[in-house]
Amino acid sequence: MQHSNWNQKKNKIYIVYNADQSLSGFLLNWLNRIIFPNTYNCNLTKLTHDKFGLKKEWQDFIRSLNHETEILYRNDFLRQFPLPDPEFPTIFTYNNSLKILVDHNQINALNSLPELIKIIKEKLNLL
Repeated sequence: MQHSNWNQKKNKIYIVYNADQSLSGFLLNWLNRIIFPNTYNCNLTKLTHDKFGLKKEWQDFIRSLNHETEILYRNDFLRQFPLPDPEFPTIFTYNNSLKILVDHNQINALNSLPELIKIIKEKLNLL
């Protein structure tokens, strides 16, 4: 996945949620997460958020990474990287080209934040 006009920083991680950024989207997503958590369509959000926002353990993990990290909603990510038929949530790396670090199937199979952190650490050690 390469695009000649992309001028991104090396060793960057993009964490992309399966939701769009907008005020109405934020409110609907938050309400859905609280009222109907089993029907919410973004497992990455389920793993990394509580009722009030990002979990402290997730924030601390992101800060500990030796990579610049950007958390994006899918519509913001697609403005930067207009990929054909992407599936979210997904975690990407960028080092001269965009690569999937943890795909949506892997994220959707996880049951806890420690599992997510472990798989990210494992994958980053392979890069």
